[in-house]
Amino acid sequence: MKYGLQDLIDMQHFQDLQDRLNEIYSFPSSIIDNEGNILTATGWQDICTRFHRKNKECEKACIQSDRYILSHLHEANPAVSYHCPHGLVDNATPIIIEGAHYGNFFTGQFFLEEPDMEFFKAQAGKYGFDEEAYLEAVRKVPIWTQEKLNSYLFFIKGLITVISESGLKKLREIEDRKRIEESEELHRTILRTAMDGFWSVDTSGRLLQVNDAYCRMSGYSEQELLLMNVRDLEAAGNPADTDDHIKKIIENGKHRFETQHRAKDGKIFDLEISAQFRTEGGGNITAFLRDITLRKRAEEDRERLQAQLAKAMEMARLGPWEYDVVNDLFAFNDHFYKIFGTTAKEVGGYTLSSREYARRFVHPEDISIVAEEVRKAIETTDPDFSRKLEHRMLYADGKVGYISVQFFIVKDSRGRTIKTYGVNQDITERKLSEELLKESERRWRNILISTPQIGVSLDPEARITFANTHLLQLTGWKEEEVLGKDWFDMFIPEDIREEIRIIFDTVMHSRDTVGFLSYENDILTRAGERRTVSWSNVLTKDAQGAVMDVTCLGIDLTERKKAEERLRESEARFREMADLLPQVVYEANAKGILTYANQQAFDLFGYTEEDLEKSLNIVQMLVPEDRERAEAAIGKILAGNPPETDNEYYALRKDGVSFPIMIYSSPVVREDRVAGLRGIIVDMTEHKREEEEKRKLHAQLLQAQKMESVGRLAGGVAHDFNNMLGIIIGNAELAAMQVDPDGPIDQRLQEIIKASRRSADIVRQLLAFARKQTIAPKILDLNETVDRMLKMLRRLIGEDIDLMWAPGKDVRRVSMDPSQINQVLANLVVNARDAISGVGKITIETSNAVLDERYCKSHEGSVPGEYVLLSVSDSGVGMTREIMDHLFDPFFTTKEVGKGTGLGLATVYGIMKQNNGFINVYSEPGQGTTFRLYFPRCAGESVSVQEKPAEIIPRGTETVLIAEDEAPLLDIARAALMNHGYTVLAARTPTIALSLANEHKGEIHLLLTDVVMPEMNGRQLTELLKKRHPDLKCLFMSGYTANVVAHHGVLDEGVNFIEKPFSPSFLSKKVREVLDGPKS
Repeated sequence: MKYGLQDLIDMQHFQDLQDRLNEIYSFPSSIIDNEGNILTATGWQDICTRFHRKNKECEKACIQSDRYILSHLHEANPAVSYHCPHGLVDNATPIIIEGAHYGNFFTGQFFLEEPDMEFFKAQAGKYGFDEEAYLEAVRKVPIWTQEKLNSYLFFIKGLITVISESGLKKLREIEDRKRIEESEELHRTILRTAMDGFWSVDTSGRLLQVNDAYCRMSGYSEQELLLMNVRDLEAAGNPADTDDHIKKIIENGKHRFETQHRAKDGKIFDLEISAQFRTEGGGNITAFLRDITLRKRAEEDRERLQAQLAKAMEMARLGPWEYDVVNDLFAFNDHFYKIFGTTAKEVGGYTLSSREYARRFVHPEDISIVAEEVRKAIETTDPDFSRKLEHRMLYADGKVGYISVQFFIVKDSRGRTIKTYGVNQDITERKLSEELLKESERRWRNILISTPQIGVSLDPEARITFANTHLLQLTGWKEEEVLGKDWFDMFIPEDIREEIRIIFDTVMHSRDTVGFLSYENDILTRAGERRTVSWSNVLTKDAQGAVMDVTCLGIDLTERKKAEERLRESEARFREMADLLPQVVYEANAKGILTYANQQAFDLFGYTEEDLEKSLNIVQMLVPEDRERAEAAIGKILAGNPPETDNEYYALRKDGVSFPIMIYSSPVVREDRVAGLRGIIVDMTEHKREEEEKRKLHAQLLQAQKMESVGRLAGGVAHDFNNMLGIIIGNAELAAMQVDPDGPIDQRLQEIIKASRRSADIVRQLLAFARKQTIAPKILDLNETVDRMLKMLRRLIGEDIDLMWAPGKDVRRVSMDPSQINQVLANLVVNARDAISGVGKITIETSNAVLDERYCKSHEGSVPGEYVLLSVSDSGVGMTREIMDHLFDPFFTTKEVGKGTGLGLATVYGIMKQNNGFINVYSEPGQGTTFRLYFPRCAGESVSVQEKPAEIIPRGTETVLIAEDEAPLLDIARAALMNHGYTVLAARTPTIALSLANEHKGEIHLLLTDVVMPEMNGRQLTELLKKRHPDLKCLFMSGYTANVVAHHGVLDEGVNFIEKPFSPSFLSKKVREVLDGPKS
């Protein structure tokens, strides 16, 4: 169904009507459409809305009532009544409009008799309603009699009729309006899609409506046009013209006219407008607008072409004519008379008889020629007959000229010639030019015969019409042998014949006549020899522009070509040799612009041959600071002076990278003047690198020699010096045991011990720098090692300096002696502390690092591989380059006298070298310093190194054999061990030690031996003793290992070692440790 009930009926009107009826008669009612939408409602009872419809179980009976009514609507007369299970009455009257069921008019609920209150009490109990409220709702339901109901239903029937008629009227109004809208839409569609433009404007010219076609014509959108006036679109811009057109349309009712409009983009287009005046709504004008721009242009083109044709006929001196054979009458126009210098007025009209025409315009001697051609035209049976002839003519002033006549015939149905027509052209000037040309050709050929160049003339078919002496002498032919022969067959080699024929055809079709399309090709002599000739061409054309022949002038280039080929070969050999040179070979003009460069120049500087063609200046290829010097040197060379000896410069590659070069130049002399310079450029990069490498190697050699000297000094001094320090420390400690610990003598002894230990530290640092310190490497976790030192390091730097610790993640293991790590960090942190004045910060960091070849080439001393990086940075004063050059020299210090030994960083350097690591230092004055220490990565599990708390040295009862060639040290060791309960056998030489061992009846548990002794070293002594005492343990002691028990300072596996000097207590502790440890 296209429309709903609410579309056809004024629902508010009927709602008001129902409300008034309910007020008067207490009669509930509603209008409900077929979809169940309640459109009007009045007087609905609480018993339904508050009770029956609210209870789900009770609502089922209501739904049953609704279904009964809907299923029996077809029985309505005029309504369907239903007593619902709840004792109430409902009525429904269908609303039918033009045979269609749109909805229902419901009345109810009400009673037709007094309600049975007991029934409703039971209902309240059954469904759980509030009995009092429910019975009150029952009492509110109106009670009607059957007669009153019938009367009301009769009224309702009439009301439904009114509703239906009202709906029918509205339905027809809607349908009529829809048809009108569809008609208007069709009208709008036609206008919108029309090829012509459409307008609707008011009498003032304001646009009211436009279609798409006019929008396309004008380039404006519909919205833009509806804001405009037709005067805005007129191209002439004269409002009076527009007003005049509007006035004519209104007065006459319609008007058609042409005008021009200006489009949005400024273009003007022509329009034909057909307009009509309509009186509705105060009057408006509708108009169709056709774009006639193309038609206008066509008309203008036709007129222009006609004018051009007339002009062309005048310029070409053409005159059309017709001859009526039957009436013997010629007809002419003004163009025809103009040729002869007369007019139709002077002649007496536009027609003449054949006799009069001949008398006035044909030369008397040529009349017979013309008459004969006319006779042939009249008598011919060929319908396509035409003729072209030339004859002399008479001008109006009596002068003689030449005319070209071309004519055709027209025959009637019986085959008779009834008309001829044609065009006359004045060719007097052409005829005179041809005569002059012939005379010129005669003179030209005389010149060609005597010219030293090769000369030949060819007709359009390439046949030889002329050949001069020089061509005949060069090729060995005679004139009579070549004239009339095909040029290509006779003189052009077969392998290039087609190519040259194409060139010939191009020449013959050229618009020019002289000096065009010069080219070279080989020709053949009579003997078959090839000669190379350079040609230029001259065309001879007739008056109509047709080519009569071409004259070719040539120069024999054979010998020159051979010389050029030799020169090219020589130059190619030079270039090949130059390209093979490792140096740059160049040539430049007087302005320094490169005119030649070999391949090495492009490879070295990064430029291309295209760059060379763009004027590369040799001076601009140098760094800016060298250009002035280079320009001065070039100036001297160009002035003829000897070249400069100071010829080292820095050049710039195309990518901006600079590099050192050496330039050797000499002047280029041409015709006794200096025209430029040439020379070679040598790349000095490798030379400079080699010099730098030599300098570095020399510096490294000096450093190695210095270190070797220090090493020898340290090795030579260490053993004896450490022995003496051992004697001092040992005796001082033993003496201290025998005096009052609080007395003055003890204090003196402690100072002796401190001074001796500081001396021992200096010796130890020297050994570390010389990489001769004895070490026992362990696999360490660097993060754990540093972490254990932080407390001690913070004590070293004080409270004003902040120590930052940034351990890296998953840092790899290193193999080092833990004591060396402590030495390195302590020295670096103390140096950092001393570099900071006041408050500052020291940062310790760790991370993994992988160094490649590229990095190592630019960082001296580094080796490619995987490393663990330990970085120590400070915010101190930084260092100059001069200080950094001596940073690791032993005894070099920037501190005040007494504030440092100058061995701290030397020790660090030696330790890193001993462990195959290296150091990089970064520092600038005022910017602080960073030390980066690279330790080789080591695989394996780390060993935890724990600090042992101070403990009482345990005593022992074992037998110890001591071998020491220094008697004082031997005494100290014996006393120290005997004081701790050991049985001691003391020997000053290895021989004595062996003798004591042989004589001793009991077991010897430990050999304490010096490493370096007369007769034999400590290792050899140990091996001899172990033959009799296989379970013998050994403890080596030395101030310098001399590679007896260590290699490059690294202790052999399982070797027990105590470094001199040592205190008696430390010796006792170490002896106990070895005895309690595994077998060595």
